[in-house]
Amino acid sequence: MRKARRLFAVLFCLALVLNMLHIAPAAQVKADDSYTLYVGFGAAAADASDWGYQYNSPNAENNDGEVTAVNETIAVGETKTVSVTVPTATLHTWWIAPVLVAEGVTELDATVSLKVDGADVEIDTTAGDAWWYEGTGEYTEAQSIRLAGGYNEWGAHYIESPLFTTVEYTVTLNSIVQSGGDSAGTAATIPDTDSHVLYVGFGGDLAESGDWGYQYNSPNAEDNAGEVTAVNETIAVGETKTVSVTVPSAVLHTYWIAPVLVAEGIEELDATVSLKVDGADVEIDAAAGDAWWYEGTGEYSKTQSIRLAGGYNEWGTQYIDSPAFTTVEYTVTLNALAKTDPNAAPADGEPAGPTITADLDGTYNAYLGFQTPTYSFRNAFDDATYGRGTEHFDKVCGWDPDNNLIYRDGTMTDVEIKGNGTYTVSAEGLDLSGDFDSQETFNLLFLSTDIPNSGEIVISDIVVKINGSEVDDVYPIVSPDSPEYLNMLIINQWNKDLTPIGYYAVPPTKIVINFTVSGMNYDKPADPTPEPTATPEPTAEPEPTNTPVPTEGSSEPTPLVSATPAASSSSTDSGSNTGLIVGIVIGVVVVAAIVVVVVMKKKKD
Repeated sequence: MRKARRLFAVLFCLALVLNMLHIAPAAQVKADDSYTLYVGFGAAAADASDWGYQYNSPNAENNDGEVTAVNETIAVGETKTVSVTVPTATLHTWWIAPVLVAEGVTELDATVSLKVDGADVEIDTTAGDAWWYEGTGEYTEAQSIRLAGGYNEWGAHYIESPLFTTVEYTVTLNSIVQSGGDSAGTAATIPDTDSHVLYVGFGGDLAESGDWGYQYNSPNAEDNAGEVTAVNETIAVGETKTVSVTVPSAVLHTYWIAPVLVAEGIEELDATVSLKVDGADVEIDAAAGDAWWYEGTGEYSKTQSIRLAGGYNEWGTQYIDSPAFTTVEYTVTLNALAKTDPNAAPADGEPAGPTITADLDGTYNAYLGFQTPTYSFRNAFDDATYGRGTEHFDKVCGWDPDNNLIYRDGTMTDVEIKGNGTYTVSAEGLDLSGDFDSQETFNLLFLSTDIPNSGEIVISDIVVKINGSEVDDVYPIVSPDSPEYLNMLIINQWNKDLTPIGYYAVPPTKIVINFTVSGMNYDKPADPTPEPTATPEPTAEPEPTNTPVPTEGSSEPTPLVSATPAASSSSTDSGSNTGLIVGIVIGVVVVAAIVVVVVMKKKKD
């Protein structure tokens, strides 16, 4: 019995660890499986367009011509060589690729080399995943994978229409990850043949550190700044275009640069990027550019504008140390592009999409988040670098003049959500002096919660108070950058769909957000009420006399204007009129204060 209990405990702990690591049981490395590997190709045999040679797969019904194929099976860790040979040199080759037969592949890593008629040929390892795809012989598109290093007349290729008698690929299968079950079904993506806007986006300093005097966020962005000369293009698959930005004098400090492609619904993208800075070639990290920091680009939303590899980001990936330049020039070849097929059905055995549900009997948490113009911040709870679970989350973060992370004054008060009711989060004791010299509004202000955005639980009646004053015109939306949770966005200066809120004082020392939660199966417990105090025994009422004017410190308020005059014993009552004088003075002060507020607001506007 004890052994059984120990075994159960071990299995339970293992399950908890797997859950914490978010390891999906459907995704696994099938290192013990062997996969069919062969070379597929199509070419002209007798005249320029006869497609007389076709080898689409080992048993394909549409194979054609006297093609001799060497095929293999390959497992992870193995290296195999496959080839096709024809009796005489091809007149024109349309496509060649090493093909691996495997279903439901989510990740794949293979090393490929090539010989053409016995001679080594250098290949572009990004080529082969071409946009043109119609399945390969007896295998569907979901089953047959064209490995990198292939050639496609209409897409990516390594040499100009190879003439050969033997093509030989050597492949090492480094790793492969597959989802559980069969994935055969309608393809989820389709080739993209449209032309897309291509430009260089960037932000940098013009006159002094931190001024962001140069901004080119997109061709028609309202927040572009500085004398930036941009060369923009349109580009389609198979084309090569050069785009650039030029400034009149070298930037003091660059925060981000990237070639940007405007395209929606993109599932697959392959582009080759090169860079010149002031006419000199600069080696770039091909992985850089897809930086973690992203808030849309000018007039384009995050889902429309794609920062291509090879960019620079002060806070993320970068190729050189903060480039100072006058001209940055990117040359881009768009090798392949595939977008979501709106008519695609889910693959057999797969759900249409993830289902998000909330625990209506559970508890959740809410947090206040913000970002100032100089990037002092508290990020959302699910931010990987500064969110919940990190040492930075409970603090107000900022940056020193050398861009080192520092902590600013301020206390964050979060709240646990236990049922339907009204809740409050806040930031108090803030010292954000100097943060609002360049602009008088926050970059971001939001209510971050870990409530799943399933539609079952609703957050409403959000009220924002800054320095004790309620802010007008607050119309929050669910953040498009984190739609899986109810992260309620109140201010985002880059989001054109969000209504600007009313006037508020900056820099603030205190921020409070009140909000209401509904849709749960239970209500928030009532706040404890104070113990009742004993009621004193009534005393005999004294004879009525003229009411004296309350003195300072009296618990009785003094009315500004009496609703109905008190009855007097005679028309010549000589009682004191100090109360009336005080009321008039207070009224004048209130009116003066209102005038000052109105004038201040006009100045702010």
